Amino acid sequence: IVEVAWVMFRDRRTFLFFMATMVLGQGFGAIFTFLFVLLADLGDKGAVMGLSLLVTCLTEVPIFFVADKIINSIGMIHSYIACTLLMAVRLTFFFFMHNPWLVLIVEGIHGVTFGVMWATGVTYCRKIAPKGLGATMQGWYTGWTFGFSMGSGSLIAGALASRFGLPTMFLVLGLVSGATGVFML
Repeated sequence: IVEVAWVMFRDRRTFLFFMATMVLGQGFGAIFTFLFVLLADLGDKGAVMGLSLLVTCLTEVPIFFVADKIINSIGMIHSYIACTLLMAVRLTFFFFMHNPWLVLIVEGIHGVTFGVMWATGVTYCRKIAPKGLGATMQGWYTGWTFGFSMGSGSLIAGALASRFGLPTMFLVLGLVSGATGVFML
């Protein structure tokens, strides 16, 4: 496992890839933990929450079918940059949202941010894995994304939300995601 963990630091591109994964995972963690709280604060009784989940799932599935075409046409790094910039749009939109129904406008972005991120991530990890450690690298990527990144994102988002409020928390995370995408250029 040490050999796989060390892969994260072996070159600038790989390090930036895992840092971008962390930022994306933190954005997902914040959304999964606090979006419905925001929608409730805006007056939703549950209908919009259910519809927003439907939209995220319905957009995710077709993206998995075309993600390889996206990755092959613009490359893995540019695919990841697009994901961080789209995550920035989604998170920042929540800051400006004043009606819970408006969430349905941006929830379709989830399909691209998650579907392309995941397809790119597993493809990149397969490419950079030390010989014979492909499955271990995939496990590392999964743990990094769903464990460390989403978990720390929920904690960071909670701290920001308790200090500045939910809308501002989403704005701050949106700005971090956008800055990450721009930095990766």
